[in-house]
Amino acid sequence: MRSDYLEVSYHDVRKHIQDGDVLLHRGTSLRSKFISVAGLSPYSHAGMAGWANGDPGNMYNRLMTYEMRTTGGQGTSLSAYIEAGSKVDVYRVSDVHTEHSWSQGGDSPVQSQAGYDRKKAVSIMRDFCRPGQYGKMHLLWTALLHAPVLRFFFSQPTDDELEDRTRPPYCSEAVAYALRKSFTDVVRNTPDHYTSPGALSRSPLLHYMFTIV
Repeated sequence: MRSDYLEVSYHDVRKHIQDGDVLLHRGTSLRSKFISVAGLSPYSHAGMAGWANGDPGNMYNRLMTYEMRTTGGQGTSLSAYIEAGSKVDVYRVSDVHTEHSWSQGGDSPVQSQAGYDRKKAVSIMRDFCRPGQYGKMHLLWTALLHAPVLRFFFSQPTDDELEDRTRPPYCSEAVAYALRKSFTDVVRNTPDHYTSPGALSRSPLLHYMFTIV
């Protein structure tokens, strides 16, 4: 583990987690190891935090992680993961991002600000929570693009606008899509359905907060 990781107790930081925070998991199974190695990071799974009733100050309110599993989209109590021994890294998304573009005539730069709509991001993730919906084909293509030797025979699209909603998403694809629709494209030059958990962690718009144990 990196020395700058901060391991904290779930009960100590629970109330500090916000709607729309990105949750990255470091799994230990063989499948998890394959995903983390292919994605050049310690992460094998991604989800998004959301308060069931929108009030982190209420001790009876459930803190959920909305995620895509192989069985489909689901909302899972974050405490259940922690009690099972999982380590989950919390990343905070920037509240405001300055977008740079050009005027319609192309003769001067234009700046605009995009604000992160946390409620909308969580709502999008909740909409993905349907049994049996999981982007296995998208995950397979992403794995091939990162696998040693095989990646030399496949080229990854770089068009940020390329969007494939013909199939359900896998974990980090769903998170990338929710962030793009409620904020901005946090992983440039990579379509949502080629975005790995590791790619999310390297985005300059996501900031590591702490590791829940």
